[in-house]
Amino acid sequence: MDLREAEIRSSIIQEKFLSLELVQKHAYFLIYISLGNEVSTFKILDELLAQGKKVYAPCCDPKRKGTMDFFRIRDPAELAPGPLGISEPPLIMKDMFQGLSPAVAAVPGLAFDEHGYRLGFGGGYYDRYFSAFYENFPVPVGLAYEFQIVQTLPADKWDQPMQHIITEKRIINIS
Repeated sequence: MDLREAEIRSSIIQEKFLSLELVQKHAYFLIYISLGNEVSTFKILDELLAQGKKVYAPCCDPKRKGTMDFFRIRDPAELAPGPLGISEPPLIMKDMFQGLSPAVAAVPGLAFDEHGYRLGFGGGYYDRYFSAFYENFPVPVGLAYEFQIVQTLPADKWDQPMQHIITEKRIINIS
């Protein structure tokens, strides 16, 4: 898919995300910073910040393989390439998401199935991060292009399913 097509589809997906009732109800958001042809999250980021919501983005620690934490973004200009080449917010410990308040998490993936399972990029970062929550579990929302939706993906016991998946054509609500 060329960049222009990705922009058009991403814009539709971002608008659908922003219009979700659960987005209006929550104040805390865990948002991935898109890269390349991934569904863009920049409009989501800008809009949530403009609404005064608390927005956090992932930071990966190369010393702890497969782990990440989320740190607060106050201005997109703060973002800088991290060790994996993905833009990250500053690593200020007081700005780390503590999971004390319910949040909505926008999650990327290579593919999603209609049961909410995802095929990620192979590091297990999101599954590991989500599995640490015992309460105030973030509501995981997969952002994907329609062609990334498949009937079934293999799922392991540690895989954390999405509660919603948004494409340019539909919103899949997982019950």
